[in-house]
Amino acid sequence: MKSPHKNILSTTTILIESTSSGGTSRGTGFMFSFSIAADEAMPMLVTNKHVLENTTKIKLKISISDPSDHSRKIGTTEYTIKSGVENLIFNHPDANIDLAAINIAAILNDMVNSGIYGHGNMFSENDLVTGEELDDLGIAEEILMVGYPTGLSDEVNNLPIVRQGVLASDPKVKFNGREQFMIDCACYHGSSGSPIILKAKQTVDVKNGAITVVNRRNALLGVLFAGPTTTAHGKITIKNIPTTTGEAAQFDHLINLGYVIPSRMILELKNEVLARAPGAEVDISKVVTKF
Repeated sequence: MKSPHKNILSTTTILIESTSSGGTSRGTGFMFSFSIAADEAMPMLVTNKHVLENTTKIKLKISISDPSDHSRKIGTTEYTIKSGVENLIFNHPDANIDLAAINIAAILNDMVNSGIYGHGNMFSENDLVTGEELDDLGIAEEILMVGYPTGLSDEVNNLPIVRQGVLASDPKVKFNGREQFMIDCACYHGSSGSPIILKAKQTVDVKNGAITVVNRRNALLGVLFAGPTTTAHGKITIKNIPTTTGEAAQFDHLINLGYVIPSRMILELKNEVLARAPGAEVDISKVVTKF
């Protein structure tokens, strides 16, 4: 899988269906590759802790490609992790950081062993926004959010919804003293875990008669996890983006703003992955559907 650029951002996410004693909920996960060694990487599905809270079963639908032409999507394979889920989930060590990841190496290995080729793209550590890129940001820079608002997706083609918004606060500054910043974008249940991407753009700089064209790449800014809501009485509260419509209080309304965890915090999950010894085997099943 390749590192995503502007044309393939919509192939980086997977809809997560999580089942617990409270029922089934939906959230967003995006594929991310941790660099372990020069020739070794660990594929993970990054999302929020609250998406996976108390989960006992996880269902993931992954697009598959033509073995002779990997650019052509030919269907999907739906994996269900029926037991041993806890062996694949890694939570950020800070209780205040709503960030988690699912190790999907076993699923990808099963696909390869079954002669199934994935059709998707993975973020890597090189895609994280840099300090220099953050320093160059202006006010209300455009961002993209990829995910499944209200659980909505193109089910036939297994594609997410891509939305556009702007930065509502400086991502270099800890909003209200916490590891978070704000975006101005409609954030609904199902959007939890969505990657927030600084939108690529081209600028022209004229200095001393010389014209310089500067291209900015798409860069991973962070992970959506919560949003402020207003109650029937006008009180503003901060809540995790719900994963089901039933979790939203009847008179609480999201106000088209979202709280985002800075992408650099994703790297702190790597230590959790490396520190844990291999767990017990998990029970995984799959169903392949071709278009």
